[in-house]
Amino acid sequence: MLGILADAGGLGAVLARAATFVATIGVIGGAAFRWNAARGSDVVGAAAARTAAAAAVRAVTWGALLLLVAVPCRVFLQAQALTMEGDPVLPMVSRVFQTDWGRAAGAQFVTALVLLFAVVAERQGYARAWRTISFGALLLSVSPAYMGHANGTEGAYNTAMVADALHVLAAGGWAGGVATLTLSALMLRANVDGPAVAATLIDGFKRLALGCTAMLVLSGVVSSWIRLTAVADLAGTTYGRLLLLKVGLVAVATLLGWLHSRTAASRTRAGGAGAAGRVARSIGREAAVMLAVVLVTAVLAGSAPPGTE
Repeated sequence: MLGILADAGGLGAVLARAATFVATIGVIGGAAFRWNAARGSDVVGAAAARTAAAAAVRAVTWGALLLLVAVPCRVFLQAQALTMEGDPVLPMVSRVFQTDWGRAAGAQFVTALVLLFAVVAERQGYARAWRTISFGALLLSVSPAYMGHANGTEGAYNTAMVADALHVLAAGGWAGGVATLTLSALMLRANVDGPAVAATLIDGFKRLALGCTAMLVLSGVVSSWIRLTAVADLAGTTYGRLLLLKVGLVAVATLLGWLHSRTAASRTRAGGAGAAGRVARSIGREAAVMLAVVLVTAVLAGSAPPGTE
């Protein structure tokens, strides 16, 4: 295990990478969840839209704040990894920002600042703030491609970059959406109309989750096809075994999501007071599995694909 972490850049680099992934997913999921729930016109639908917007603001805020901490840590660790032992690290930071990796990290930091300003504007009633937030979420979905394996792909560069961006966008819409849905249900647990509003949000989220899951699987297959040299790489290399672990965890999360899509809304409506909180805790377990997926992805992203060791 220690050897795998060392090959992925060390524990610090893995945790910083995971933090940026969690933050990115939170921002994308918050924006996607808000737009998905914004169509309500009746009383319950309008309440669901307001709750979704409030939960999304929190998700975007926390995601942006986490980026402001994690990105500088990643830049410092990247510079440290490129510095000879005994040499100062800070001069290398400027060189890091001259690379695609560094420019993408800088874009993430600036985007996080813009997102926080947009959140303030949204809370003051500025109607177009969500457009800025959504544009920021799209930028964050593209930036990881310039910081990972896709940017070093030969022969299928454009395909790899697009697949990577779509993969991040889909992961954010699904995993970040589940986290925002959980937060929404927790916010409604003491509300008299909480069960009905939470059930409406759960029903509405099914469409978003289904589309994001399909895009996640498709983009993941394309990326794996590009990076693996043979099927045997799945069992015969560290990268392949990590990929299998990630696929297994995604399968568990998909199963939990399918079960929730079938029962969570009806359980919430029939459960009476406190039902929203109980369902939130149940959906939270799905979010916890997705967090495990992110941690494995953080190790995978720092590991060398077969043939590039």
